[in-house]
Amino acid sequence: MRRSMTCHSVFLALPLLVASACSNEASDDEVGATATESESGSESESTTDSSSTDSTDTTDSTDSSDSTDSTTDTTDSTDTTTTDTTDTGGEFTLTSPAYVEGGAIPLGNSCYGDNLSPQLDWVDAPLDALSFAVFFEDLTINFSHSAIFDIPAAAIGLPADVDKQAMPADVPGATQPRSYANNFGYAGPCPGNPHTYQFTVYAIDVANLAEIDQNSSLGQVKAALANHAIGQASLSGEFSPP
Repeated sequence: MRRSMTCHSVFLALPLLVASACSNEASDDEVGATATESESGSESESTTDSSSTDSTDTTDSTDSSDSTDSTTDTTDSTDTTTTDTTDTGGEFTLTSPAYVEGGAIPLGNSCYGDNLSPQLDWVDAPLDALSFAVFFEDLTINFSHSAIFDIPAAAIGLPADVDKQAMPADVPGATQPRSYANNFGYAGPCPGNPHTYQFTVYAIDVANLAEIDQNSSLGQVKAALANHAIGQASLSGEFSPP
């Protein structure tokens, strides 16, 4: 109100100066208002941007934290699963110090020599095996030679020259049926020309095979082993007569 009245009074006395003064004051007011609006707008935008930035940063931080937690949880789950499912056993394997896989069977393990059974060793058998059995056969003519079963679960092999008895003293608890040569226990290669032979060790699901005994045929023994086996390993060799 004061500014308006001043302009009106001056206008009556000095028209040109009043008009100029009023115009200048109006311009100053408009500039001041514009500047105020500009500053207010800038502060508002700055506040908005700052809030938006803070909100975004908070969201990003939360997402990052969640992501990290999720990754950590996943890692922990993976580690636990891996530990729980780790398999400490290897492949069930049968070997002998007498010859390697596919090698020549020594003369002493045949009917041309002392006809002694070779030492056999096995590793990484199924952990739930309750007994073992070993079957020896001629692969060339599909002919059974000898067998031994009800070998205790704690065994990790057979000694060389197992006693030729139905209940061998050097393999306590085991039973041997008659071989193709009609003796209890081992009967080695005795071909007229080169043949391939194989020892097979069976991991058995029972401690004693009740359906067979020392009087069972080799065919009956082989069928029982196939019915109760939960794992097997083999060792083959070649034999040529002298």
